[in-house]
Amino acid sequence: MLTSQLLPASLLHPGSGRAPSTVPSTQGEVNYALGLPGLCTGSWRHFIFVLDDSPSVSGPGGNDPLSRRYAEARHAVRTLARSCTCRRELASVWHFDASTLDVEPTPLHRTKRVLAGLQQPHAGGSSELLPALRRARFANTSTSLYREVETKLFVLSDFVLLDKRPDTVFAKLSTFPGRVTAVVLGTEPDPRLSDVRFKTVRLTTESEPGSLARALFADLTSGRSGRRLIVGAHE
Repeated sequence: MLTSQLLPASLLHPGSGRAPSTVPSTQGEVNYALGLPGLCTGSWRHFIFVLDDSPSVSGPGGNDPLSRRYAEARHAVRTLARSCTCRRELASVWHFDASTLDVEPTPLHRTKRVLAGLQQPHAGGSSELLPALRRARFANTSTSLYREVETKLFVLSDFVLLDKRPDTVFAKLSTFPGRVTAVVLGTEPDPRLSDVRFKTVRLTTESEPGSLARALFADLTSGRSGRRLIVGAHE
């Protein structure tokens, strides 16, 4: 059984207690060192990204503490995709609001299609997680009908949710098939994320640039033979 982990910036990067870095509020590309992804497992894997674009995250002074959550997510996925030779690794992208940027399960070697979904929508989104979670679950079910698939779900949000029944949302999140990583942007983690079935990563203004990319890369590459994470990355 998974153990819930709360990983503050100081654990992501030891010695990061210095003054917060100033990062331009741009979603342009980044190129932080992540390490070596290792070899494909040869197994079917489905990496699911669920993304919060609500004003509390994306608006002026919002809870995206590094201001580059999309750029860092793209960098982690792009680095992994370069090493995928088995063509059995899939990714899908779901925004809180149904969006033209949503991406159905797509092989990682079709990198441009996957990365196109990891973009900031032009319009701000809602703060309701459940609709995106339902779409993600349906898509994951469709990928698992004829094969055994290892699923990893990443939810990037401040978890300031406006769902009518938030307890129901967290219950559905806790029963999502596969491993669930909650990336909490800027706020204190909701107590309901202490469930042992979640892995929780918190990003704050004290987190170094690259913290999100390295956290995602560590999860995306887990189980791969020969992977090497740079000093300061975590599992």
